[in-house]
Amino acid sequence: MLLFNYRIDNIGGIMSNYQIAQFNAAAYTKNFAKYETSEWKKFLTSDEVKVSNSGFYGVAYINEETKEIVIANSGTNFNVFSSGWVKRLDFSVPQDFIKDLYSDAQLYFGYVPSQFKNGADKFVDKVISQLGDDAYDYNFITTGHSLGAVLSNLENAKLSALGYEVSSINIDSPGSKPIMESYVKDNHLDININNLGIVTYNVPKNLVNTTHDEIGEMYEFAMPYNNENLFGGILETINNHQFRNIINSAFDKESGDFISYKEIAKVLVYPDQPILAEVNNEAALIPDDVGQISIFF
Repeated sequence: MLLFNYRIDNIGGIMSNYQIAQFNAAAYTKNFAKYETSEWKKFLTSDEVKVSNSGFYGVAYINEETKEIVIANSGTNFNVFSSGWVKRLDFSVPQDFIKDLYSDAQLYFGYVPSQFKNGADKFVDKVISQLGDDAYDYNFITTGHSLGAVLSNLENAKLSALGYEVSSINIDSPGSKPIMESYVKDNHLDININNLGIVTYNVPKNLVNTTHDEIGEMYEFAMPYNNENLFGGILETINNHQFRNIINSAFDKESGDFISYKEIAKVLVYPDQPILAEVNNEAALIPDDVGQISIFF
């Protein structure tokens, strides 16, 4: 059983979630052409919509044959502190990174991030506008890692309230339940956040993915780094939460599945009850180069 090849029942499609992870890599690296396939083509980017000044960065891919749109959202991007940054002796803090941290702080305290209000929300509007009269013929899939996962779920709520078919597949989310509750209440949306078709795949418990409760179905996949020392939790978070490490270490590229994973819950992140199911795969991973990405939140 390939659990990670999750069937999105309400849109009737089957997509390898390794492909979903590739779209997330595109949002982080802005290397859109690299992650196009014969079926999936870049449709729109937040730069083209001129909302990236909010700190938000996203990309939409389209499959015209199956009538599907994937909207991928970048999380906090530490790529600005790459080796090139040091070599240039440029030690100023980029504005986009500051905006990322501001949205992270809002997320931590349970507020809707400004990157959604001033970025992702407008980006979704533009994707719909660009599809024109065909918009309701398309099924939407939103996705993101970390902060991007919360943005993905907010996009789901927006699209669902507008009557579109939408599902979300996210990776190592800090949890979105209080933020989603606030968004739905403040905007008087007639939706139930527990019925939004959201699936989240987290690394083992860390300082990020236990920030808030999550909604929807939860799965936990294995990561190689484990440290039981005094500061092990911090080191595990830094190593296992990084998107580059996830995409290089957690997948079997040929099947699109995790090397090892287990079901956690249908509703909350880490309930005090036994694990519901566990499956282990023995396939070896062939690492994929997604560039120098180092993400924390």
